[in-house]
Amino acid sequence: MELKHRIVTTLPLTVIWTDSSEIQATRKHYLSKEQIRQILKETPVEFVVADVGLRLKWMEASRCYSFWKSEAESHIADFVDLIDVNTFPDNFAYWASEWQADDRIPIILLEKLH
Repeated sequence: MELKHRIVTTLPLTVIWTDSSEIQATRKHYLSKEQIRQILKETPVEFVVADVGLRLKWMEASRCYSFWKSEAESHIADFVDLIDVNTFPDNFAYWASEWQADDRIPIILLEKLH
C-alpha cells in the first residue's frame, strides 16, 4: 500500500509517516498542556494528528500556533492513564507526545481518543 493511503489502525503509534515516507523518529516522552505551551514559546512545531481509521493529519509549522489555540489546547489530556473523554469539549481528547527526528523541527504527535 502506498503511504499516501495508509491509515491509523491502532494507538499508540510506534512509527509516523508522511504521504511519501516513514519518518525516522522516536517518541521522546508524553507531554502535558503546560509542556507544550513551553515548547511553543521557544520554537514552532509540526503537529501530527492520529485518529484510528484516518490518515495522519500534518499541520505545517506556519499553522502550529493557530491550530494549538483553535483545536488542540482544550483537548490535551495531562495524564495519559486517567482520561475520561466525556470531560473534554466534543467528547474527545489527545495524548500528546514529542517525537525526535534528525534534521526536522520538533514534532508533537496528538493521538485522538473518543
